[in-house]
Amino acid sequence: MLIFVVTVKPAELSDDWTRFSAMVRRTVASLTRQTSPAYRVVVVHDTPPDDALEHPNVDYLPVSLPIPHDWATMENDKARRLLAGIDFARRYRPTHVMAVDADDVVSVRLAAFVAANPDTPGWVCRQGYIWPSGRPVVLRERRGFAELCGSSLILGERIVGEFFREESVAFRGGLRLPPGSLWFDHQRTQLDSGETLASLPFPGAVYLVLHGENIRATGDLVRERLVLRSIAGLPAKVLRRPPRLVTARFRQEFGLQP
Repeated sequence: MLIFVVTVKPAELSDDWTRFSAMVRRTVASLTRQTSPAYRVVVVHDTPPDDALEHPNVDYLPVSLPIPHDWATMENDKARRLLAGIDFARRYRPTHVMAVDADDVVSVRLAAFVAANPDTPGWVCRQGYIWPSGRPVVLRERRGFAELCGSSLILGERIVGEFFREESVAFRGGLRLPPGSLWFDHQRTQLDSGETLASLPFPGAVYLVLHGENIRATGDLVRERLVLRSIAGLPAKVLRRPPRLVTARFRQEFGLQP
């Protein structure tokens, strides 16, 4: 069984809680459209999202954590929420766990794929899509998706603890984790044993950006990476991240309603 753990940021960090709650509902709804019933969703929050989606496979887990105040403490907050969700999920005896950001969506094929490969240590989503909010096209990230998006690792329950770090780590602006803090390393692909995570053989998730509620992917950062600075850069951009129309088939693949 695959457990999706969705981490909901504190309401105090949201510019528009109603808008963000709608994003959480969209994410949870997409997760419940898996083609296999072998999954559960655990939503970890302190303030419950408005109009939370009720579903037999979805649990809402309240927590109480200090409000983070910078990039480093935000990483610690997310890691603590993930750990709480994983600990709760163990009652379902999962084979694998996937951290999902509350504004992303994933392929409806994941639960079935994991159920067919229960002994694999885990996978990294090297392929995925970047979707600037409100645009009629997405950009396909062919190889570096895990470097951009936190919804990129499917980890065996036995190894998931290896991806939580305690050592001091520098974040933007030179900020470091306070003593006793944790962070979840979604860019890591190698296990303590030396084995490398397998690559998921299909695009695993959609990274939604430029909607006003991203914590790490701010507008300036995303535009710096994605937006053309000159027409001369067009061929390289298209080859690096080819565009795709948001079609009915695309929406079906990622559990999105029309």
